[in-house]
Amino acid sequence: MGWRCADVIYTDPPWNPTVFASFYAYAGGTQTTDFTAYLSNLARLLRNVCPRGTVAVDFGNPYFPAMVSALQEFDGATYHTIAGSYGAKMTPMSTWVGTFGRVNPAIDGLQPPAGLHGFRISDWVVGSLVTPKTRFYDPCAGALGFPILAIKAGTGVAFGSEIIPQKLATGLAKLARLGFNVSRCELPQTGLR
Repeated sequence: MGWRCADVIYTDPPWNPTVFASFYAYAGGTQTTDFTAYLSNLARLLRNVCPRGTVAVDFGNPYFPAMVSALQEFDGATYHTIAGSYGAKMTPMSTWVGTFGRVNPAIDGLQPPAGLHGFRISDWVVGSLVTPKTRFYDPCAGALGFPILAIKAGTGVAFGSEIIPQKLATGLAKLARLGFNVSRCELPQTGLR
């Protein structure tokens, strides 16, 4: 039951070219691709890791169409687009909920509520998609917020990847405070750069 066979992915990747470049700077690395290629690489990763499950991606509205286009390159089928907002300024954002190349009755009947803000979006997504048998993955896990939500919702297995060591360390410390035995491991190259 490796990280390459997720039933549900929920992620909040860098939403624009500036944030994308800053992630590499914070991680101590060098940006090796442009933002459009990054979106395509991310969509490929999501499809490869979760070819038969449900995928949800939070994204800022200015670049949301580019993210959806990248997902569609890999047979991403949109089931829901959840309009929401985040932050004190109520900045508009959207969450794409879909699957790759197959019908998914588990999400077909879901009815996302309107006007969700901030963490209420992630609470609804995780609460609607996670079961005790779910293998959950977040490839842009930051401080492990979504994997921790999935654990609290009762998932059987939760994985997260993060390129910024400080964010990952913060998430692992949160898990330890919740009473979990935590460990870090190096994953093979994913093709996501």
